[in-house]
Amino acid sequence: MKKGFSLIELLIVIVIIGVVYKLAVINMEKINKPGHIQPDIKHLKDFLLSFEFEKSSQLICTKNCTECKVLLDEKKEKSIKPFFDDTIKVYTYTKNEGFFEKELMPVFNQNGVAEDVCFRYKTNKNGIGDQVIVKYKNKIFDFREYFDDVKVYDSLDQLQNKKEQELLKILS
Repeated sequence: MKKGFSLIELLIVIVIIGVVYKLAVINMEKINKPGHIQPDIKHLKDFLLSFEFEKSSQLICTKNCTECKVLLDEKKEKSIKPFFDDTIKVYTYTKNEGFFEKELMPVFNQNGVAEDVCFRYKTNKNGIGDQVIVKYKNKIFDFREYFDDVKVYDSLDQLQNKKEQELLKILS
């Protein structure tokens, strides 16, 4: 009886290893490409940071959120598929005034015509983004933390109560 592997068996193993290696290399190339992260509201900052830029990256959606683009360093544009609709609302918060809907400035297209903006979010190279609160599909997304992940709440009241509790904890 022979001990060991035949030449055919060894070749089959080498081919299998080669195929697995090729699949791994292709997936690694995809990961290194800008914009590889699937965009969604909770991971919007990570999505924008996945692009190569020097100063800022922002998502701008127009035409009732049917058209979205990523704007890199205020000039390079990349169109993306919208991942929300025009029911999205953007708020800011101050202790004195509470929550109020943020007015989004229009953008000008290539022909110089103003287009209404239904959503805009901007972040810089350090990951510091717009300090806003986003309401979408009965969820509240708090983008006000500089270095933490986006926090998700069920209502604006729940968000306000949580922030007041944190403030009281700090002051006591």
